[in-house]
Amino acid sequence: MEYMFNCCYTLTSVNLANINTNKVTNMKYMFCDCKILNIVNLGDTFDFSSVTDMSYMFSNCQLLSEITLINLNSETKIKYMNSMFYNCQQLTNINLNFDASNVINMEQLFRGCKNLVSLNLTNLKTNSLEKMNNMFTGCTQLTYLNLCNFNTINVTSMQGLFSGLEALTYLNIDNFNTSNVNNM
Repeated sequence: MEYMFNCCYTLTSVNLANINTNKVTNMKYMFCDCKILNIVNLGDTFDFSSVTDMSYMFSNCQLLSEITLINLNSETKIKYMNSMFYNCQQLTNINLNFDASNVINMEQLFRGCKNLVSLNLTNLKTNSLEKMNNMFTGCTQLTYLNLCNFNTINVTSMQGLFSGLEALTYLNIDNFNTSNVNNM
């Protein structure tokens, strides 16, 4: 499904609720640059169990305001989520509650999500995470961020992690282990 809807400039909504995706491994750039796409419904039968790469999946979907990712609640094989929601300027909240223990790259995951006010990552497992560069850069409306359950023992790079969080009033990184970080 790599590049499947990439650069569909006039696409406004997508409903893929009945698509069989149990063998799909790559969703990289799937909706990238769908600039006026505002609703994506992947439904409760969309299967992410074989997917390893979701990088840039919704990148630059500037009007995307609603995403339904129900089946990310199961164990996944995802390794790459870098820039997945990059520049999704109209997203106001995202709840990622799934096993991300295989993810190694979350660079720029939420970068440029300037209207993001709520982000629940408290149950996100990050046992293999290595790269967090600019993960929250430019989330100018984000006020509360609790990353106390993030496992950062394998992280080597955190450059610009919280850059531009102008409205941030609460940040919990109590359990961050930065012993392997060489770029902060």
